[in-house]
Amino acid sequence: MRNGVWTHGHNTEFEARIAGESRTIVVTSEAIEDYLALDPDGAASMSPEERVNFVSDNLPLFIAAANRKIDPIDRAADLITIRTGEI
Repeated sequence: MRNGVWTHGHNTEFEARIAGESRTIVVTSEAIEDYLALDPDGAASMSPEERVNFVSDNLPLFIAAANRKIDPIDRAADLITIRTGEI
């Protein structure tokens, strides 16, 4: 399992145990911008470091969103993407 939170392109990612399995959680920049209600200028100015800090500071929020998305019996899904409106 990779430690910490990191960016990959416009997405912010971390690993967590969801439904008893290690999974990569991908949070799209659009999901963060929507949650924070940023205007287009604010969204464009959000740096990768700011996205990492926001996700790191709010891990329980994103873990809860991932838990809502996963089917506990689906052990094959090792990637969960959190999109606009899913936080």
